[in-house]
Amino acid sequence: MRSAFRLSVLAIATALLVPGAPEAQQARLRLGLMLPYTGTYAALGNAITNGFKLAVEERGGKLGGREIEYFTVDDESDPAKGAENANKLVKRDKVDVLIGTVHSGVPLAIAKVARDNNTLLVVPNAGAGDLTGSLCAPNIFRTSFSNWQSGYAMGKVAAEQQQRKTAVTFTWKYAAGDEFVGGFKESFEAGGGKVLKALSLPFPQVEFQSYLTEIAALKPDVVFVFFAGAGAVKFVKDYAAAGLKSTIPLVGAGFLTDGTLEAQGEAAQGLLTTLHYADGLQHAKDKAFRAAYQKAFKSEADVYSVGGYDAAQLLDAGLAAVKGDTSKRAELVKAMETAKIDSPRGPMTLSRAHNPVNDIYLRKVEGKQNKVIGVAAPMLADPARGCNM
Repeated sequence: MRSAFRLSVLAIATALLVPGAPEAQQARLRLGLMLPYTGTYAALGNAITNGFKLAVEERGGKLGGREIEYFTVDDESDPAKGAENANKLVKRDKVDVLIGTVHSGVPLAIAKVARDNNTLLVVPNAGAGDLTGSLCAPNIFRTSFSNWQSGYAMGKVAAEQQQRKTAVTFTWKYAAGDEFVGGFKESFEAGGGKVLKALSLPFPQVEFQSYLTEIAALKPDVVFVFFAGAGAVKFVKDYAAAGLKSTIPLVGAGFLTDGTLEAQGEAAQGLLTTLHYADGLQHAKDKAFRAAYQKAFKSEADVYSVGGYDAAQLLDAGLAAVKGDTSKRAELVKAMETAKIDSPRGPMTLSRAHNPVNDIYLRKVEGKQNKVIGVAAPMLADPARGCNM
């Protein structure tokens, strides 16, 4: 009898050590957050982190049944340090999943590290087209947007709804800016309009006066811009101060007025932008999300926190399907590819290139809100040019 008892104990102990046994799967998921925590985009990095951790806490501190161990690296919004910082997480900290980042120049380096090491990467903000274009891969996902989507949606609005015939575009000269204005030009000219001139200046310069003088001389029907953060604040104020706001309509990708309205003040009132998130959405999920975010962080949720929140939701969908066993990569990826996410933005699925497919909203600045006034492009999918997946 005693011998039988010992054998039973031994059998149980052995089972606990067998790979794939439920207890063996309870090792913490090593998750690397590579986001900007200092500099121009620090507030964005913190919002993404907050959104991600809120989704984790709603699931009892776990994703797919796995507790989380976080590793963080400040990417400094510096493309030159992208590979080095990503390798700190992948090779030094041996993370199972990478989450990052904001600046569109940085994730291209992260994507290369992820591809070379077959590390699962979820991008919660940066909209660089190559991530779900030429660099697409089974282990790379995005839960935010492609830069093309917002620009394309506003081009449709300007040409088809507003019947504008001529436009000038203006942005910082880097990947994100080129892709936002490229999307605008594609749909604006397909709708019968003509972009008279594409203006740009080096990132992050904010000396706009000579460009505003050129815009005034060109007299387009509309001006489309991509700027964000402090640059967006200064541009909107300078545009109004130059007297252009009342004579040449200014429109933009949503980041022009997202997180910047308080600083922009009266100069921003009435501006139209397009983005996959807005104030005043009537989704039950958004109302619950905003209330929970306010309670947890004593601040308002925004488009950046949504990107982080949905990154966790998407990862949870994949991990839940394999009961937390990340060694079942094919099944995990399939579950993420086919997930139907109940996002604060509204229903979200993924394209073949792993980019979000969702409504792009037309928003109008009213007070301190980017109020939804319509859908500029329903369930818009990025064309994923160059993706061979």
